[in-house]
Amino acid sequence: MPLHKCGDVTVHLLKFDPGAWVEEDPHPGGEELLVLEEGLRDERGT
Repeated sequence: MPLHKCGDVTVHLLKFDPGAWVEEDPHPGGEELLVLEEGLRDERGT
């Protein structure tokens, strides 16, 4: 769900199911994540 767009920057709200895996997808300028429940593990398991 796009929330905001300014130039080439777009803000999206995404919901992932527990245990979901997301392929690495580098974005220019990076990403910001807000985890509300459970936790987040990266490709190194940390």
